[in-house]
Amino acid sequence: MSFRISIFILYIIGFPYPAIIGKNNYNVELLDMNTKSSTPDIFDIKLTRARASRGIFGFSGVIDFKEDIDTDQALVELRVYYSPPNGFAYSLTPFHIGPTTMTRSLNNEYKLYIKDTLVECCTNSLDEKLFVSPLKARYMECENCQFHTENLPTSLRLGHYKLMLLVYEKPGMNCTIVVNLEKD
Repeated sequence: MSFRISIFILYIIGFPYPAIIGKNNYNVELLDMNTKSSTPDIFDIKLTRARASRGIFGFSGVIDFKEDIDTDQALVELRVYYSPPNGFAYSLTPFHIGPTTMTRSLNNEYKLYIKDTLVECCTNSLDEKLFVSPLKARYMECENCQFHTENLPTSLRLGHYKLMLLVYEKPGMNCTIVVNLEKD
């Protein structure tokens, strides 16, 4: 994928800990997505909820890494909040990342949870076996992306999840995603 922020945004949907990974039958419905770059001259992101087909929502938009990014210096943090299926009273979960370097996250959580989604629906996505800084400048167009669920932990509770991804330093970015997790 072109920019690590893009990767992390998508990866936040994937939940960061590989606890009890196995076969599961989850369906992830994207309810809301907000993205904002605080450094649009370096990195810009415009991803929005989009209707993939009747009753099915994913996301579309662009991720623009306008210059190479030193992922050994950029820090990433992910917070995951949970709410039961019939409400929106969120509480912080033990699932979280960081702050940690973007390089570490790209080589671990990104590959496990979000890479397959982005490779399938985005141009110029990051697909290296072993990522080494810097992240080269690239422009990614994403269309009708739907999250893959094969590697999600089987121990996740059904309900609503709010994921807040923050990228510090250069570039600066935040992304909030709200999904509903249900059995397929």
